[in-house]
Amino acid sequence: MESTRSRVDLRVGIDGDPSEVHPPPVAKRRQGGKTPARATTRLSDTEVGADAIGRTAPFSAWPRDALLRLAGASSVSGHRSGTILFVAGQRCDTITVIALGAVVSSVSSPGGQRVTFKIDDSSFAYGLAPLIDGLAHHHDLVADGPVTVICIPLAAIRAELTRRPSLWESIAVEVIRRSRVYVTQLHQLQFDAPLVRTAAMLLGLLARDSQEGRVTINLRLPQERLAEMLGTSRQWATKVARELCEAGIVEWRYGRVTVLDVQALRALAARGVDAMGQHSA
Repeated sequence: MESTRSRVDLRVGIDGDPSEVHPPPVAKRRQGGKTPARATTRLSDTEVGADAIGRTAPFSAWPRDALLRLAGASSVSGHRSGTILFVAGQRCDTITVIALGAVVSSVSSPGGQRVTFKIDDSSFAYGLAPLIDGLAHHHDLVADGPVTVICIPLAAIRAELTRRPSLWESIAVEVIRRSRVYVTQLHQLQFDAPLVRTAAMLLGLLARDSQEGRVTINLRLPQERLAEMLGTSRQWATKVARELCEAGIVEWRYGRVTVLDVQALRALAARGVDAMGQHSA
């Protein structure tokens, strides 16, 4: 008899329909959830809004008076799950700060293939590249649950940079940090085995202080989402998840992931090219 620990079923998508063979994009799958109106009201307060902006890089390095001016010039809005916050090719005139909730950042091919390179529920600012080069967004951003966003006009940010040119350093540092993250992801997609890539991806979704015991990942990872993040087919994603379950490293049930052995997961991820400086087996 198959044990509970080794059981994995990724057939069920976010909407819970196991018969769905070709799930539509995430923005069309998830329409539930309530708009976080209370959070929107709180963040509309200038002091609270400044605190939220200050929790995101590069603004965490900015002085309080600048944050207050940014908050005063910003707009706050709540969105339902599945809302498309912006799409690749869309012109940008704001920095979008995800104050509350989770989002999915991805790119799609004309043929419909999707690669997801960021999904989390932490504060994050989107739109730094358009701030610098004035070009359109290069990826899609979709709410993966109810979210509250703060939109800061680029004009307000440029006004602060004109007032204090030294703040450009914080922009440069954050842009370089993000570019290194993307290069790491490209290395992993090209060189690391799917099992190693999965371990590294799951570690990135865990809290940084996770050490021992069972740790549940808050974000759901059904079959199609896992495949998008690994750059593989859904069949490969299912196979990799099953191997991790059978090894007793994770428990994967209907898109809900619980890490049973954090240290083993770290050891597996350490076999990757960026951890070892060489290609993984």
